[in-house]
Amino acid sequence: MTSIEREDILPGDTIKATTDAHGVTQERSGKVAYQNADGIRTDEHGYIWFSGWADKWVFDLIDRPKPALPTETSSIIIATRVRGVDGCWPMFLRKHSEHHLSWWAVEGINGFMGHDPEDIEEWTLAKVVPAEAWR
Repeated sequence: MTSIEREDILPGDTIKATTDAHGVTQERSGKVAYQNADGIRTDEHGYIWFSGWADKWVFDLIDRPKPALPTETSSIIIATRVRGVDGCWPMFLRKHSEHHLSWWAVEGINGFMGHDPEDIEEWTLAKVVPAEAWR
């Protein structure tokens, strides 16, 4: 499990919320349906966390559903874990043939290297900004 800030919790996340109030540890967990200033709720309208409860809560991320990889040609991701490859690589989606898309990375001295989508185990969508934005 990984600690997570309350504002970083997303719908669909499975979380555990823990507090220790007056020597009593309280732990609640569930799949997040939504959250607002009042609390974090499940689809069954149960509270995982409520703003009126004890102040010091620790949130742990148990599971976050993995979104599908983009399918639009030229999409760019940052692959953080690729089966059989060491390192973290920016990758772009390229139409390899009429029926096959593959993700391509510039991998140092190896040049370009293609990867099948099922080999990409962890990734983040990259945001491309114009070069002028860095001046």
